Amino acid sequence: MYPIQFRIDATPVPQPRQRYRIQKGGPQGDFVRPYQDPKHPVHTWKVNVLDAWRLVMPSPGFRFEGPICVLAEFVMPRPKSMNWKTKPTPRIPDQRQTSGDLDNLLKSTLDALNSKAWNDDRQIVSLLATKWIAAGGEEPHATLIISEFNTPETWRVVASTETVHSTGKETNADLR
Repeated sequence: MYPIQFRIDATPVPQPRQRYRIQKGGPQGDFVRPYQDPKHPVHTWKVNVLDAWRLVMPSPGFRFEGPICVLAEFVMPRPKSMNWKTKPTPRIPDQRQTSGDLDNLLKSTLDALNSKAWNDDRQIVSLLATKWIAAGGEEPHATLIISEFNTPETWRVVASTETVHSTGKETNADLR
């Protein structure tokens, strides 16, 4: 199977921390119950991820069966304080605390695809992810490339394939 690449045209949202509340009146007395805010924007993000996947999946109900590798690129919104009229505004690595941790961005994205693009997330044996601040004029988005992982050479082939972003033609070498 060839690598499948797709783009999610929305602002990436990290998976929030689990919240807990005390549930009253159980047979054993009170107990703690985990929950997630149903109005949190992560739910909309997961729907956007699934919609983008459904547009590119090879056939209805398709899922990767064996080990897979995933390349993920998250482009976060550029803060207004970083927009300049006279200086260039290139894409730069995002280390801000306000945009969410890379691992939580991956969690929300990969959870959305679990049991849809692959049977179980244990199938992911190789993962490369980057988080950027958008270049001037670039919209926030995420790009994913998913491929079967047959040999270590698979990762090198997927990492060297060409991708097209809204800023023009780039290679996955730019993801590193």
